[in-house]
Amino acid sequence: MAGYFLRRGNKTLGPFDLAKVKKGLASGQVLESDGIAESREGPWNLVRDFPALQSHPNAANPSPPPIPKQADSLSPQASMQQATAGGMEFRAESEYVALVHGPYDLAYQLMRDAMSKTKGKIKTDSASQGSLLAKWRYGINLFGLSVSAVMRDAGNGWTRVEVKGFFSDAVDTFGHAKKKARLVLKQFKTLVEEHSSVGSNPMPSSRPGPSAPSAQSAGSGKSYSSMATASMICGIGGLLICGPAGIVAIILGIVALNGMSSSGNNAGHGSAVTGIVLGGITILVWGLIVAANM
Repeated sequence: MAGYFLRRGNKTLGPFDLAKVKKGLASGQVLESDGIAESREGPWNLVRDFPALQSHPNAANPSPPPIPKQADSLSPQASMQQATAGGMEFRAESEYVALVHGPYDLAYQLMRDAMSKTKGKIKTDSASQGSLLAKWRYGINLFGLSVSAVMRDAGNGWTRVEVKGFFSDAVDTFGHAKKKARLVLKQFKTLVEEHSSVGSNPMPSSRPGPSAPSAQSAGSGKSYSSMATASMICGIGGLLICGPAGIVAIILGIVALNGMSSSGNNAGHGSAVTGIVLGGITILVWGLIVAANM
């Protein structure tokens, strides 16, 4: 045997002989939550569950014997569905990557619920591929922002979850898409912990039906409804009285929409959009009037 490979996050190192792995585990350079395999392609186990390291003093509280691997099984459901249903465990590897122990179907549903609870609209939903994609409104951007979640088998009932926030038509200059991805993973952690606290009792599903909650429903974040209302008033006033007020309406409306996207509280969304539209009409009308009198 050539040795063992170690993986942490997206990094894979090795090969190392067993003595070096044990030495690294004793010194703390190797973590019990790291992945270990006999080849770079896997299959991967957690260090704490690896049979050759079970007798090591740092491998405390070993997990039950590893679930037998099926040859050529690349589906994320392969071994994870065989995990015990009584409680789950969440381990964060980074701001965007985590490991969760428990049935795959349940972990997938909890991630789906996390996206829905943060006001996301599910666009891609493939449990067999371990792939989820949701979209959120973002100001006047027609495409909004997106968060994807990829779920893969990490061995012995563990699922590796990685979330990514992005804009399909722009660069995430202000980090709002990344912030949304972190919010989704945080909500996922909360749901996993809630399920762990009730053991094997089933959680009520929040899978949206045909009448899913409107994206304009209010969330729990900071409210921008007053600014949205001011935008609409300036838009109306600019159209009737003073042209420059239309510029103010557009600025206030855009700021309000961006704030709603960041906070998750969409109260006043309609007023902000109305203010922007009226502001645009105001500038156009008053521009034509000024041009006609020149």
